[in-house]
Amino acid sequence: MQKLPSCDYKECPSGEDFLAALKPNGLMLVKNVPYQNNSAVLELAKTLGKLLVPPGALRNYKIEDGFVYRVEPGCQPGCGPISQTSSEFEFHTDGFCLTEAPDIVLMLAIQPSQSGGETQFVHINEVLPDLSSQDIAWLFEHKYSFPPAIKRSILTGNEESPLVAFNPYDVAGMNMNDRSVAQSVFIDEQLKLSPNVYKFYRAVKTSPAMQSFRYATGDCLVIDNRKILHARLPFDGTRLLKRVWVQRESLN
Repeated sequence: MQKLPSCDYKECPSGEDFLAALKPNGLMLVKNVPYQNNSAVLELAKTLGKLLVPPGALRNYKIEDGFVYRVEPGCQPGCGPISQTSSEFEFHTDGFCLTEAPDIVLMLAIQPSQSGGETQFVHINEVLPDLSSQDIAWLFEHKYSFPPAIKRSILTGNEESPLVAFNPYDVAGMNMNDRSVAQSVFIDEQLKLSPNVYKFYRAVKTSPAMQSFRYATGDCLVIDNRKILHARLPFDGTRLLKRVWVQRESLN
């Protein structure tokens, strides 16, 4: 497994220097971030862009300090986001169906899972070479519609420097709160109805460039949400991450 680019919290760059370091790989691991409260992760996030308030669709999460939401177990199917499941969390980017999709995602580990639950990620530039030019053109051209009147294609920008926005739960028209092994089968079946999307979905899931990562307490993974698709493997036990969304004018 390729080693993640990383830095210690006390020595990591901020602002434009951090963004420059983030750009080549699309992610950066910041170690030993103070996690007793949210001040350190918010301070880091503010140097990278505008903080985004979690939208109403995510209000079933516990929101802290206005911008930090807890990703943890505790909900029942149909009653809110389920962050602890016995199934994988499919590869996606955050906020696919929202008016303001985040450009950067920060994930701070407070209590990592002890068994399973590894994070997986793959860079869009590693996926597209496995697709035909016709498939890629379709991903740029076809737009998905979401209320209120949001239209978004999976790929934007240009073929030399593509940006990605993708969530298979949204594309398959299912409630992400109800994810399970059975729903993963449903996603596979639904996406097969659109061959171009299915080829993209399978290329992401089977990419030889995919990397895996296990959090330690105090690890903060900073992700370029327009370049990196991320997923999470099944796990048992408890788990608590804190997530912050950031918007930039441009990361391309």
